Amino acid sequence: MDDGTTNAPSCLENDGTTGETNSLTLLNPCCTIGGASPAIAFKESSTAGAASLCASGVGVVATFFNDEALAGSGIWQLTFPDHTFFGCYSLAYYPNLCHFGLGWEYVYDANDGAGGVYFYDFGLKVFLYTNPSDFPFLYDYSSLHWLWYYYGTSRYFYEFGGRGLFFSAPG
Repeated sequence: MDDGTTNAPSCLENDGTTGETNSLTLLNPCCTIGGASPAIAFKESSTAGAASLCASGVGVVATFFNDEALAGSGIWQLTFPDHTFFGCYSLAYYPNLCHFGLGWEYVYDANDGAGGVYFYDFGLKVFLYTNPSDFPFLYDYSSLHWLWYYYGTSRYFYEFGGRGLFFSAPG
């Protein structure tokens, strides 16, 4: 619906349908975003018992982001069930993700049953893999080594079996 404003839309429980026929159930709470591109973000789950997926006006995002929460103004934050903080990021250009520490990452859902995700890291110019249980470890497919991401350090990594501690400019 377009009312011609930049106001955030409203989320009304049990008010209308998407017009689609599927086995998905929208879960509360719904999040809304105002501004130049007003949007509704919501969690959905399959009545068939599949893992929940998140949509934010850009289609379904990788299951890696299942526990994300809207921090406000289109900024999301993610803390995994083990209380590991992934960080804050924007999905405005998804599948390009702008992470406030890692920088720009291109996201591919690993579809591995572990909530895994592949990132193409524009700073390192490599493909990385992680999942909610492994993060802040990231597997680097170019060096074939695991990296440890030092969250809050702006791009310091430790490469196990390789170059040790190093800094990479964001992409």
